[in-house]
Amino acid sequence: MLTANLDGQLSQPQRGRVETRLFLSLSDANALSPEAVKRVTDAVKGLKAQATAAGAERVDLVATSAVRDASDVLPLSEGILQETGLKMQILSGRQEAVYSFLGAVYPYSGETLTGVMDIGGGSTEIAAGTREALRVTRSLQ
Repeated sequence: MLTANLDGQLSQPQRGRVETRLFLSLSDANALSPEAVKRVTDAVKGLKAQATAAGAERVDLVATSAVRDASDVLPLSEGILQETGLKMQILSGRQEAVYSFLGAVYPYSGETLTGVMDIGGGSTEIAAGTREALRVTRSLQ
C-alpha cells in the first residue's frame, strides 16, 4: 500500500505491507484455498483502514501474478468487495511491469534512462525507459 498526496509529486508518502504469500497458496490446479482467501481479504481490509486513517480520499486495489494465475478468483474478489467495498482490478503482466516502473522512477528526473526489475512471488517484471517514455516491458513467469 502506498498513500501519498498527488500534488505534482508524491508528498507525505506512507507505506504499508502485509505478506500474504498468495502464490504459495495455489493448489496444483491453481485454486485458492479458503484460508488464503480469508488471509488476503483480512490483509486488504487492514491496509484499506491504514490508507483511510492516513487521509486517503480514494483507494484502488490491484492484483498481480498469483491472482492472475488463480483458477477461481471469484471467491477472492467477492470476499474483498463484501468486506471492504473495493473492486479488485487484475493487472496483466505488461500492466504490472508498467506500474512497477512508474512507481520506481516517479521521483526522478524525466531524462534519465532507467531499468526496473520487480521480482515477485509468481512473476518477474522488467521495464526500461524514462519517466516520460517507457521503451521496453516484459513479464516473465
